[in-house]
Amino acid sequence: LFSHPPPPRPSSYLKLMSGNIGLLATNRSHQDFVSWFNNFEVEDYAKQGFVPGSDLVLEAGPLPQFPVSMCGVLRKLGLKLQIDVGKLVLLEDAVVCAKGKPLSAEQAKLTVHLGLKLVKFKAQVLAKWQGGSFEEY
Repeated sequence: LFSHPPPPRPSSYLKLMSGNIGLLATNRSHQDFVSWFNNFEVEDYAKQGFVPGSDLVLEAGPLPQFPVSMCGVLRKLGLKLQIDVGKLVLLEDAVVCAKGKPLSAEQAKLTVHLGLKLVKFKAQVLAKWQGGSFEEY
């Protein structure tokens, strides 16, 4: 049999287990563990419903980052385009996202095609179980 203390009662941590939650077991020190999570941040693409903090407008003109084969996809996402000498040209300014207004599914897809990572993913430590005791932060 193991000589470890028994785990905490489920009632102490189940209330924290909703939404996007993970459970991690480690043999690292508490200081190392918390320090790593405090410094962990990854940029990611925004999903539908994300509320941007600034306006982003794609100005009319050539779109050299896109091949002509993307014309149909970009038109379905709401861009007014024409093909000029084998290049895509945006005919009018297009609002990719507006400050304070949730992204539509089309806007979210457009940010991916443009390579715009608008979201910063961070993890937050909510609680710990160590040495037989459970502590919520």
